[in-house]
Amino acid sequence: MNYINDYIRENMSLTVREQKLFVYYLKCILYDVSKLILFLFIFSMLHMLPEFLLTFIIQFPLRTISGGLHFRHYWSCFAFSLVYLFLITALFRKILIPFEIGIVLLLLCIIIIYQIGQVRSPSRPSLSDIELLRRKRAVLIAAGCETLIAVLIYQTDFAPIIYWSIILHTLQLIIGKWNLARLNVPQ
Repeated sequence: MNYINDYIRENMSLTVREQKLFVYYLKCILYDVSKLILFLFIFSMLHMLPEFLLTFIIQFPLRTISGGLHFRHYWSCFAFSLVYLFLITALFRKILIPFEIGIVLLLLCIIIIYQIGQVRSPSRPSLSDIELLRRKRAVLIAAGCETLIAVLIYQTDFAPIIYWSIILHTLQLIIGKWNLARLNVPQ
């Protein structure tokens, strides 16, 4: 990573803050791509690739827009993410929620996700009020569309993956928000 820092400092006309942000975002992308490759391999070996891909497709917009739990080290993040994804794809997808209860839970999740807005990593810069509102609206649309898809395919084997992804993401945001408040990290 020192090589990248040196390259950016010498070849790009960025402020020190912009350099740090650039390196942070680059590191995030590299870490996430490497985790995705490992997850693809693991879930392929477990013969659960379609389930993983659906979970990933549902989680990706929710996670990138609204954040979630953050860990200080790559391997702790990887381990949590692997267990989290495995719970959805292997265990929770077998726990069926009656339609009426599912609708109420999903609508409640949408409201909570919107209210929380974003749980960002403490190492990321704070969002402006305008950017936070933009993200709240974007995650509202994403969660709303995913809920609509879950409702439309509620009687299929894939619906539990969608609704458990939304429910567990909401729980992750609640825990993340509580954790940041406990640590006095401004949001």
